Amino acid sequence: MSRKIMQVRIWNPEKACYEYSGGTPTMLVMFYQQTAKLFTFHEQEYEYCTGIKDKNGVEIYESDIYTCSVGGDVQGSPLLVEDLRSFYEGIDTMDGYMRVDVDSIKVIGNIHEHPHLLETNNE
Repeated sequence: MSRKIMQVRIWNPEKACYEYSGGTPTMLVMFYQQTAKLFTFHEQEYEYCTGIKDKNGVEIYESDIYTCSVGGDVQGSPLLVEDLRSFYEGIDTMDGYMRVDVDSIKVIGNIHEHPHLLETNNE
């Protein structure tokens, strides 16, 4: 019996860096979600991997900031992966079909280290 591994990375706000990035058995993650409130455990933020890589082969995680392009031209403002559900719903509705090519998605940073990437230019 093989266990599914869920990719998780942990942001430590006190040190302002990621302390861990790797796989966690799904059952362990589910246990912590139910008993230890995984998302606020010791003030660290646990961010799940979407299971999708961008056009450069970078794994896309919650809290990542990304852009989408069509024909090499970036479309719209940078977007934030707030959680897995909203990410999948977002790419599902970008063109009305689940045809969003991962080659059009590029991770440009994350909310912790580059929050300025989400600021809109109100000129």
